[in-house]
Amino acid sequence: MKNKKKTWLWKIEHDNYTAPSYVFGTMHTKDKRVFQYLDVVKACIMNCEVFANEFNLEKSNELQSPDQLILPDGLTLRDLMGKKKYARIEKQMTQKLGLQMHWFERTYPIIAINAISEIILSKDMPESLDMALFTFAKEQEKTIEGIETAQEQVAVLNKLSIETQVQALVKAATNISSYRKSILKMMELYENFETNRLHKVAKKGIGGMRKVLLYDRNEIMAERIDAFAKDRSIFSAIGGGHLFGKKGVLKLLKEKGVVISPIKMK
Repeated sequence: MKNKKKTWLWKIEHDNYTAPSYVFGTMHTKDKRVFQYLDVVKACIMNCEVFANEFNLEKSNELQSPDQLILPDGLTLRDLMGKKKYARIEKQMTQKLGLQMHWFERTYPIIAINAISEIILSKDMPESLDMALFTFAKEQEKTIEGIETAQEQVAVLNKLSIETQVQALVKAATNISSYRKSILKMMELYENFETNRLHKVAKKGIGGMRKVLLYDRNEIMAERIDAFAKDRSIFSAIGGGHLFGKKGVLKLLKEKGVVISPIKMK
């Protein structure tokens, strides 16, 4: 599916829908470049009864329980990497990113990977794009939902191979300059509405984790968005990497008979 319009915003319609709904591809960052053209996005939120992020941010406390982020069976990253490799990673994280490795020693490796990504991206705004949209929807007294449940998001951690996560963390932390380039490239692609290219870069970046992190979740997201839209008009804000490709949310919605129309943002 080629995106001929400069947009991350799509109107979705179906004979079974009560009114048009919308799907918007976000980036989970405070970088000011993703906040361009928000007037168009906010106007579409205003037209809907329901607003949904990937997860209902009104229930964020359900994802913040430390026990849900802890490696099983008393494992630590030091155990999984070995003392020498752990020490090398620890040095890189501290010197180049200001992150203390002991913060993540008992957590799933993907938590540390996400922290590295957040450090690399600019923090121009007081809150991330996802949170800003959620705040706006709350101010407009929209009903708040989540595309995925807390249990489903936690289950992703349990489904991901710990060994694959460790390999990804080691790769990112031992070559931070290369990882920085890949993250900043995605930011550039998002800013320039290079939708399909961003999908490809994101898919390549998560390697062996793509089935669990991308494809399986895309199916859930498409099912939920379609179900919500049959009941009430909904504005769904999900990560831009989920939208495109043969297994992307837009393609999956199209297969359900949903008519998808780009809303020009630029």
